[in-house]
Order: sequence, then C-alpha cells, then structure tokens
Amino acid sequence: MFPKIDEIMSDKYLDFKNMEHNYNDTMNVKISDFMIKGHTSVDLDMPCIKFISTMRLIKFRRISVTHKGNLLAGVVSIVDVPRVFKSCMSS
Repeated sequence: MFPKIDEIMSDKYLDFKNMEHNYNDTMNVKISDFMIKGHTSVDLDMPCIKFISTMRLIKFRRISVTHKGNLLAGVVSIVDVPRVFKSCMSS
C-alpha cells in the first residue's frame, strides 16, 4: 500500500491519477464505515467529577463536548483527564 523509497524519489510517484488507480479500494471507503456509532457526548457545563465518572464508565478514550445540546465545542481525550482532575481538585 505504501510506496517504496525509489518510487518516492522518481517523478512517476507524482502521477496522482496513477496513484488513485492503485488505491481504488480505499477511494470508496466512507467515514461512516469506520466511525464510532452511538458515540456519547457531554455538555460543556457538566461538572468535571461527573465527566471523569462518565468517561470511566463508558470506557471511551475521547468524548465530544457539546454546547446547547448539539453544537460541537471540542473533544476531551483520556490524556486530558489528569489535567481535568487537577482542575477539579483546585476549584
């Protein structure tokens, strides 16, 4: 699937039409084929202790944060949790 170094160094590699032909299988793949279905989101105003509990219960590594019910405000990842927890403890 990935090009070899000599292919990258040649001018042939820059022929994007040819490259598309080589990757026909992936050209028809849609985001919906591999996205997480039934994803949980949390509201921007959710207390951080409740957020940490929610993340632990659903065992997701990332959770979408919404505002006013459905507007995406951001994403919080598992790597952000220590910072969130520290923020909760200092509030």
